[in-house]
Amino acid sequence: MEMSMEKIREFGILKWLVFPSMSLTLAAIVAWFNLTVFGWRDGAFYFAAVAIIAAFSIAINNYVGSNSSRLAVAAFVFEILLILTLGVNAVYL
Repeated sequence: MEMSMEKIREFGILKWLVFPSMSLTLAAIVAWFNLTVFGWRDGAFYFAAVAIIAAFSIAINNYVGSNSSRLAVAAFVFEILLILTLGVNAVYL
């Protein structure tokens, strides 16, 4: 039985739908809470930090399906860690 030349993408739907939507949702919850409780003046720095984490989390998705297995595993692990960090922060609120 001959395998096709196309590489099977393990993280197809996770890479572009689930991970970014989870990151954006959790970041929005954390940012909304901080802006609601602390206002724009005191919450702006934390809002910026959460925005950077969410942007990095979405940018890292490009490497989850990398041809290099080490890079793909590292990107996946860091993506999960970033989502967990945002999730713990959102739950702790």
